[in-house]
Amino acid sequence: MSDFIQTDDYQWLRKVDGIYEIYQAEHVGYVDEKRWFAGGGYLNLADFGPDDIDFEVRQFGYDGIDDVKRIYGDHWERIVAECVFECQWADYDLESYDTLEEALAFVNELMCGDDE
Repeated sequence: MSDFIQTDDYQWLRKVDGIYEIYQAEHVGYVDEKRWFAGGGYLNLADFGPDDIDFEVRQFGYDGIDDVKRIYGDHWERIVAECVFECQWADYDLESYDTLEEALAFVNELMCGDDE
């Protein structure tokens, strides 16, 4: 698990062989005020065309991919992966929990799965 980096309060990612592995826990109030959702999976940016990526990063206030590259330099691809993942969040297999602690325990299990 040590090769994951924390990218948001409850989000972690790592890149292995060009593929991003991303997990997060999120309180989604518009679904159910008392629920936390947790999950994640794999993201290959090669599966997305330039127009798709440009659209996804614009959802987070960037002026396109060139803006992300300018702001983040060598880390631009990681930022793009986060943006795409968060826009595609509902497409991943998610589990629902009553508490943040339960959701984070599940995320930890997912991240440690290959280490056991």
